[in-house]
Amino acid sequence: MTLISDIYKQISALNSKLKEIQELCSHPEPAVTKTYSADTDTLGNSTGEGTNYYHCSLCDKKWSERTGKRWR
Repeated sequence: MTLISDIYKQISALNSKLKEIQELCSHPEPAVTKTYSADTDTLGNSTGEGTNYYHCSLCDKKWSERTGKRWR
């Protein structure tokens, strides 16, 4: 093995460990920040849909969820 392949093997192992930690984290409410981003049409008007972006400060997991149409 070369030094480069050893480094990639270590990176892969660390990424697996990080994913495991993030899956086990309960993402408690105080540790999670939520940001909303509204979708707009070409004229800049809200479409009534958007995306919630989340970030857990304990495990550094970031994920997003689409929101459905909201009443107007």
